[in-house]
Amino acid sequence: RPGGTPYGPSKAGHEALIATMAGELEGTGVTANVLVPGGATNTNILAEDPTRDNSALIQPEVMQAPVVWLASEESNHINGRRFIAHNWDESLPLEERLEKAGAPAAWPQLGRQARSPGR
Repeated sequence: RPGGTPYGPSKAGHEALIATMAGELEGTGVTANVLVPGGATNTNILAEDPTRDNSALIQPEVMQAPVVWLASEESNHINGRRFIAHNWDESLPLEERLEKAGAPAAWPQLGRQARSPGR
């Protein structure tokens, strides 16, 4: 999208930071995860467009249920994951919900392609 040059890379950098933090915090009892809406969201970051049907956008309220769960003790074992709020389905059992909405944060498969000493 025009004007999105600073936005996309900054979001990717933020996700990479969270993934790094998750690794460094492993075993401390502190976790780091990413939660994104999952697409264009009805917020004030979008330019005003009287022809756009904002009801077709993801509504900010989609973030509520996964935020509450991530802040709960039930999520204490979850670390270094990326969740898409739009895919969070409260009607599913927890393990299915996590599978549907979650993935490893920040593309860890890319790091395994690099050569490092001793590998």
